Amino acid sequence: MQIATITKLGKEYQYHRGGIGKNRDAVLTFDWQEGEVLNNVQSKPWKMDLPAEALDKLLYQLQMKRDLADALARGEQNPTFNYQIADGGRIKDYEFAVLGEEVLDTPVGKFNTIKAERVRDHDRRSTIFWLAPEYNFLLVRFQQLEKGKGFELFLTEAVYDGEPVRGD
Repeated sequence: MQIATITKLGKEYQYHRGGIGKNRDAVLTFDWQEGEVLNNVQSKPWKMDLPAEALDKLLYQLQMKRDLADALARGEQNPTFNYQIADGGRIKDYEFAVLGEEVLDTPVGKFNTIKAERVRDHDRRSTIFWLAPEYNFLLVRFQQLEKGKGFELFLTEAVYDGEPVRGD
């Protein structure tokens, strides 16, 4: 589960995972005035410098939705997006490429989606996701493969603007 909250120092990002893969706990506290982020990963705190344009692993997802909506409104075909993410003790460059549109059949109906992929310098892991523009780019399918193994998630239930999410 990912949680983003506002603190008196700035923005705080919390990540707590259990049940899939290794259990992991991380809390990042962003101090924009000092230009640093305090990382507390697995109860081991330390600091690192923070570029002004850096995001955490939850906020880049929100920024990408905004950037995607803007690109589509301008009529851009298959845009790419780049973000600097504070993660794992360093600033990582995340790149995403829109692959196109795809009609996707899910447990809650069919959706017109935007299919996008995380671009990496290597081909060891493939991460693809499908977003429904009619629901503010809600994630309706996620697929991650590594060395021929992986997992896939499908939207099975959601509420958007007080109403259940349903495809055609």
